[in-house]
Amino acid sequence: MIKCQAWTGCALVLLLSSSVGAAVAADSPAATDGSASSAAADSPAAAATNVASESPADEGSAQSQQGGLVEIVVTAQKRSESINKVGLAIAALSGETLRDMNIHSVQDLTQVVPGLTYAASLLDTPVYSLRGVGFYETTLAAYPDVSVYVDQVPLPFPVLTGLVGMDLERVEVLKGPQGILFGMNSTGGAINYIAAKPTDSLTSGLSYTIGRFSQNQVEGYVSGPLTDTLKARLSFTSEQRGPWQQTYNAATPAKNGSVAKWAARLLLDWTPTDDLKFEFNFNGGLDQSQPMAPQYIDLVLQHPDSVFNGPALQAYPRAPNNAFYADFSVRNRPRSDNTQWQTSMRADYSVSPDITVTSISSFIRYDRD
Repeated sequence: MIKCQAWTGCALVLLLSSSVGAAVAADSPAATDGSASSAAADSPAAAATNVASESPADEGSAQSQQGGLVEIVVTAQKRSESINKVGLAIAALSGETLRDMNIHSVQDLTQVVPGLTYAASLLDTPVYSLRGVGFYETTLAAYPDVSVYVDQVPLPFPVLTGLVGMDLERVEVLKGPQGILFGMNSTGGAINYIAAKPTDSLTSGLSYTIGRFSQNQVEGYVSGPLTDTLKARLSFTSEQRGPWQQTYNAATPAKNGSVAKWAARLLLDWTPTDDLKFEFNFNGGLDQSQPMAPQYIDLVLQHPDSVFNGPALQAYPRAPNNAFYADFSVRNRPRSDNTQWQTSMRADYSVSPDITVTSISSFIRYDRD
């Protein structure tokens, strides 16, 4: 078993100025994956808009929509500003757009965000790059060049990004170096997921998705006030999918690639006074999926005349030109039993109408077996 723990904390002094909305026209690129989804209720997330744009901006928040125009207020420079007054390039997608496009992970984002790429690895550690800037390192504790955040709480390692796609208000991809405001490991850019927040009234929703390879996915949430000063939102998701890879030369035919994931998140918003606010996030998940098996394409030996393994490896048939076929050990087939849980707290205190002190603390633990 491999264990990974991370503790992050920071205190920021934020200067908040009055925001000026910028009305821009935005079209959302379509993406499909052959699955069908039915939603029992629409998410009540504030600022729900369909946005997929690349323009000077940052952590954008769509405020209202009139006709074909969308008013966007962004906060990636730690204050609310017009999207036209921030010198950054951004691709923003609302939670509704993410559901319509069936986007549930950073890997799925590569279908709709220009310049964002994803690469799988032998150790099942994702590798992300933006505009060609990335670092192909597949070890568990490899630091990325494209950092991922959930409500501005950093996920230090790419392997920790498996739960980011659950019950979102929006996601924003900031392109280019973000080291000044987002710290290390953001040379290529930063991806900030904004979770759907607790609501002032009782709401709930449930969706069920079916697709190829016996895919069954359930997502839901319950949100509302607990007291006059405390609101909560409970979200959950479960995804099951059958295997899709199969052996082509193994003595015993076998299949691989099934998906079995479960995750849940509890958000608590506590406002004891008008000037003080706390946001608590408790989340965790279990992944017992089968990682994708690599294909045997070709072999180049340093010592072709080796009597130990050269002839046997050279004689082994190469994989067909078809992604569905890959050989693997039937006795020790690809598997995973990974658990992850995280807790974070954000505190905002308004010292004056123009100054807010913010503290963000987080602890995350990841176990891989």
